[in-house]
Amino acid sequence: MPAAPPTAFGSATSEGFAAATGPVAGQQEHAGSVFPQVLRPADGSPQTTRSALDWAQANAATLLEEATRHGAVLFRGFPLPDVASFDALVDALG
Repeated sequence: MPAAPPTAFGSATSEGFAAATGPVAGQQEHAGSVFPQVLRPADGSPQTTRSALDWAQANAATLLEEATRHGAVLFRGFPLPDVASFDALVDALG
């Protein structure tokens, strides 16, 4: 079965950062819901840590709903070069 194309997720920021969902190897499906929900920066998104953090903060409620619905959200390819950047993303979610 061919992989589904990426699907836009959440709202883009004023800087243009946006994310998309898409499958990943080993992803499972339970009761019609994928586990984990995989998010990647959308094609053409600015690749700065600040833009990703602003996007996460603007979409925090939606991200938390997705984590509840899917059991986990996996951030793939986000411009988070170190542990401090990832911690800042978690803080941006509230």
